[in-house]
Amino acid sequence: MMTHYLWVDESYSVTTIRKIAYGKNTPTNATDPVIKQVLQGNALLRRSIVRPGAYLVDSIPWLKYIPWYGRELKRVFQKNKRLHLSQLNRVRQQMVSISLSMLT
Repeated sequence: MMTHYLWVDESYSVTTIRKIAYGKNTPTNATDPVIKQVLQGNALLRRSIVRPGAYLVDSIPWLKYIPWYGRELKRVFQKNKRLHLSQLNRVRQQMVSISLSMLT
């Protein structure tokens, strides 16, 4: 269970990283869906790193080839991938528009 202070610390970290990496200048609060999604992904990652063997596939590797196994992990991965790619694409668009404005 995440304590209030850890949650505040993590949401501040996510906000700071988004500002530096993606240039997000709008105010972000703890109820922002992006913050919630990143924190949820962090919790999943923390569970798998802190507790080796937390997932059955760690002990039985052939489970990764069964279609129904790991759906939740794959879903969270795809969701986080879409999130980060959308942010990178936004930065890419900003860079293109800045370079085009410099040419004119």
